[in-house]
Amino acid sequence: MSKFDAVKSLTESVPSGVGAAALAPLAAGPVGLVAAPIMILLGKIFHGADPRQVPASQIEQAFQAASNNLNYVAKVGMISRDEAVAGMRVFLQKGDEFYKENEKALGKAGTAGKANMHKVIEAEIAGLRDVASTRTRSLDLVAAQAFYEKPGKAGWYKESVEAAGRLADSYLASLPQPTLPQNLVGKAASLLAAPLCESLPVPTWIVAAGVLLLGLLVGGVR
Repeated sequence: MSKFDAVKSLTESVPSGVGAAALAPLAAGPVGLVAAPIMILLGKIFHGADPRQVPASQIEQAFQAASNNLNYVAKVGMISRDEAVAGMRVFLQKGDEFYKENEKALGKAGTAGKANMHKVIEAEIAGLRDVASTRTRSLDLVAAQAFYEKPGKAGWYKESVEAAGRLADSYLASLPQPTLPQNLVGKAASLLAAPLCESLPVPTWIVAAGVLLLGLLVGGVR
């Protein structure tokens, strides 16, 4: 968890289709999503609706579709396998919280929904085995959204797909941008700090001859 950004407060919902600069995350990455009370989180991703009035099947699909979104973004190289799995695990945890808090009200339907959610998301996690362990292209939120599940797809609730986009947006916006590896940073710093004759590809004998010539000229001036 420590490799992700610090927790941000759960204050604003995130509309799909906005750029990273304008994004106000629901919560920052896995740490923030874990900390967010499930009923507040659901109210945010379903545009302020009372989660008790949202069909449980729509909530199940929101977490499933959010996992699909991370799956698609990972397979095009914008996030690593571990980043995708971490996000899916968080979605599973929040789904579990919902079913636990509403166990009595949901009854057998809730038990079945929870089991199906785990079946679908665990299968996606297993399917990420061949995904690269590091990013192979830059993570760009707007570009990533092009790979999300789209409302209107057969078998999916429109509200669930839209909510899933907000969950995925929040998670992706929290991920750190890659920096230069330390060995490259150190090499660049040493080149900048080195004398010009050492950093340029000049043969040693030319440098020595230049120093000797300079010494003779200075001696002649004296």
